[in-house]
Amino acid sequence: MKKTTDTSKINQLISERTRLRAALDSVERALMDLNFFSIEYLDWKQKAMDFMELSNVYIKSAEVLEWVFAATPERLGNKALRRKYITALSVALNSLNKEKIIKTFRIPSTQGHFYGLPGWFGRNGSLKKEFYSTTLRQRYGNAVLKIKAR
Repeated sequence: MKKTTDTSKINQLISERTRLRAALDSVERALMDLNFFSIEYLDWKQKAMDFMELSNVYIKSAEVLEWVFAATPERLGNKALRRKYITALSVALNSLNKEKIIKTFRIPSTQGHFYGLPGWFGRNGSLKKEFYSTTLRQRYGNAVLKIKAR
């Protein structure tokens, strides 16, 4: 039997999916406005520090979220709730950076920031070679050599 593609049916289903996603986003925003999704207090500063000290490697905020919710990953499935967690964690990481408890750095041509402990950087702000992980080198190549902490 020859398989045929009904493009009008596919386009109709794609339109329906888009409409349903928009409706779901609208419902989630309304629930958020009513504080339906409550967020229990988490000490995000301590969570980030614990993760860095345990892993002994630079981090991205998404990695902290995944670690904190490893036992209950479904809690990150809700987009609106995930945004609240990311915002809370970002505020905590920025605060730790301002307090000079951690340092922030970017890798050229990548998105987002990485965070590390001050002892991982030399006097000139460069990440010490012992903290270049093989993953960092594999992912970002020579861009790693341009890392400077802020």
